[in-house]
Amino acid sequence: MNLETSPADFKKGDRVAHPGKPEWGPGIIADAPHDEKVRVLFVEGGEKLLQLKHARLEVFSGEDPRLDRLVSAGDDADSEGPQRAREKFLDLHAEGFTTPAYREVDRATNESAAALMQELLGEDAFAKLLDAEDWAGVAERAIQVLKATKLVVPSERKLLATGLEDEALAQTFARSLCDLLYGFGGEVEDEAEGLRRRFERYVACLKSLRAAKWTLATYFLFMAFPEEHLLLRPTFAQRAATAYGINIRYRAEVGWVTYSRFRELAAAILADTKDLGAEDMLDVQAYIWRLAR
Repeated sequence: MNLETSPADFKKGDRVAHPGKPEWGPGIIADAPHDEKVRVLFVEGGEKLLQLKHARLEVFSGEDPRLDRLVSAGDDADSEGPQRAREKFLDLHAEGFTTPAYREVDRATNESAAALMQELLGEDAFAKLLDAEDWAGVAERAIQVLKATKLVVPSERKLLATGLEDEALAQTFARSLCDLLYGFGGEVEDEAEGLRRRFERYVACLKSLRAAKWTLATYFLFMAFPEEHLLLRPTFAQRAATAYGINIRYRAEVGWVTYSRFRELAAAILADTKDLGAEDMLDVQAYIWRLAR
């Protein structure tokens, strides 16, 4: 249940919701309100600086385990730098990325999902589906890959599944996703520029499906190419960026600039954790996840 309250009543640590932005999910007040503004960390929308008189925040009194993973951005930055990030990961996995519990549970789950992605939507399988104009088959397989992990919350999976019930949109999705992953757009481009254009076309498709979420924009790239791509979850990405002092130019609206900067952050984390046994973005993803908890 959400309850209205006066802006003057808010304090650091309060749990709130933005009635005009339900897609952001609940959040936590990061700092005490100042000059009629307040900084909030939302579980899906990430960090926002809001005008209290316009946002009209409400108290969030429901249950959402993701709130427990939000760390106030007002904490001492020195305590949450790269060294502290390593310590937090090693607190859970004492042998780093070679810890049996990590490899057999955390990494194994995502490796299994990546293998399923190759089986269902690998380049050859995808080409056959397109040749057969089996748009529903692509949609069904995409949802199956999404459900293989808990990285994308059910509400966002539902957004995509609902949009794909429209046959015309399912066709557009199938073509744009294949284009994103394998470059079937027929263009000869510089590799980086080509990826940017394909990413933007795919995001435009997600917008037509009313499913333009950061997780849905990056999940399939991560599953198809875990050696170079990873999932962007707003709160987790921003927390990692703060810890490493790298500005990923985060925006709530899905866009290439933020994702490309996030990949630079991920590359820096991978280089920083090689001595812990990190191999690829599957490991970086787990590291970022632990850092944000």
